[in-house]
Amino acid sequence: MSTAEAAVVVAVMSAALLLITGISVELLRRRSVRQLEVLRSDYQRDLEMFKDNLTRTRKVDSKVEESQRLVAFYRDPLLRSAYDLQSRIYNIAHGYSAWRDPEYFRLNTLFLISQFFG
Repeated sequence: MSTAEAAVVVAVMSAALLLITGISVELLRRRSVRQLEVLRSDYQRDLEMFKDNLTRTRKVDSKVEESQRLVAFYRDPLLRSAYDLQSRIYNIAHGYSAWRDPEYFRLNTLFLISQFFG
């Protein structure tokens, strides 16, 4: 085989290899694009689910916080009034009533009772 024929054979083989490589690269690119689109749609779906769960969690958390605030709004004054009334009943039971001002002691005791039941 002469050098010219060898050069032609090498050129044809190079062209065929280049054609096969080009086709393979294009097929791999298309496959990658399809996989990327699938991943992107999965990502979008997961993102929407996360947003939905976050929204639900925030609503539940805000309801819990609101209920805790409402309970504290009524619980704390009730506890204070119960403590004051208990203290007064303890004082009456142990004979500490009306040492200095009996009228104040009587009115304040009535106030504590009404405060507790109010």
